[in-house]
Amino acid sequence: MSLVFLWFLSFGSWLTMPVAQLWIVRPHRAFMFQTMLKKLAKLGRRHIGTQPCPEIRWDEVVRILALGTDAFGVFEVSLFFYHGDGTEARLCVEHRGYDKILESLPQKYPSISPTWYDDMAETSWDVERILYEKHMA
Repeated sequence: MSLVFLWFLSFGSWLTMPVAQLWIVRPHRAFMFQTMLKKLAKLGRRHIGTQPCPEIRWDEVVRILALGTDAFGVFEVSLFFYHGDGTEARLCVEHRGYDKILESLPQKYPSISPTWYDDMAETSWDVERILYEKHMA
């Protein structure tokens, strides 16, 4: 059985898969295949967190903007946290704790859907979405 080599930009290593498993993904296995790729990307991002996490003052956040793109390969999201005093913090894949922060957003801000990342990833090319906006009285 021949093998296909895939380069995953999100974690910089080679993955080998039999061609039959790669190209013939049965509908009932598509979800499992997609889930496996997400887990591999998440595992890889743990090792590329080379930058310190920006300071996010959670109690002062007034707006969260998500920018996603797949223009460079794997879909990636950058988050912009805007604080009440006009400062902002930008969170990218290169920052330590990236996945933990992304996963914690629906708990910290219940108005953010737990599926926000997957919803954005289904949109092709570039996508911009306001995840949270605090309405001032």
